[in-house]
Amino acid sequence: STRIITRFTDEELEQDAMFEKHGRAMGSHAGAALLSSPNAVDAERLPGALDYIASFARTWKEAGLTVHLELGEFVVPGGLDQTLRRMSGSVTSIGLNFNEMPSVGLDQEIREAQWIALAEGHGLSRLVVHADPWALALTRGEPERELDALAMGCLLASARAEIGKPVARPRAPTAASFVRPPLPPISPCTGSEWSLVCCPAPYLRNPASTIGLGDTFTAGTMLVHAGPPRPPVIAGLPGFLGLPGVAGRSHVAAANLSAPNSVGS
Repeated sequence: STRIITRFTDEELEQDAMFEKHGRAMGSHAGAALLSSPNAVDAERLPGALDYIASFARTWKEAGLTVHLELGEFVVPGGLDQTLRRMSGSVTSIGLNFNEMPSVGLDQEIREAQWIALAEGHGLSRLVVHADPWALALTRGEPERELDALAMGCLLASARAEIGKPVARPRAPTAASFVRPPLPPISPCTGSEWSLVCCPAPYLRNPASTIGLGDTFTAGTMLVHAGPPRPPVIAGLPGFLGLPGVAGRSHVAAANLSAPNSVGS
């Protein structure tokens, strides 16, 4: 492990009256909404916290926003299941890390049917898992746009890992290594409107810090989804992943994830 976190007290959900007023009124003009799970709230306060969060999520979803819920690890027994049940239908997207997959019923060996069942069971249009060497999404949207979103998230997280803080002009670290991801970049799911999208991540064996990397990855993906539609970037790069198109598996050169070639840079 690169860090140990010790919690000395349960945290209450912060409720800001000013944010509540303007967040609801102005949220429809945002590009996307990002929700953090109340995974540090104690069992007694959790139902109320979920009601509060869900009320915002519904308002933003009804306005047409991508509403993403990042799960995290829950300290309250049954807190994860309670959160999934309460937020079902109120969010459009859920994210988690590789180690959290078993907690939501996903095998760590990618099984298409499990992913689709989880997404459809909770009314999602998008499901994302980020691991150290890759990121993977199930989406009903444009897979090329999702590939750009995953690449942006991986780029920002790796750049932060290299120096230990957010980077204004990110590049894939020189010392980064790339592994063969578990799936091709874009894999249409048989007999459905879903696609699996997979992107390798620049991996650093010795990062300056690991704090905030998952949050930075998620923020990077939302940066793409919150913006206006743009022509695909990653899917259009000749030789990306060592292939002429996006239909196979191979390695990716660090140059292909530099800031000049990334979405929104």
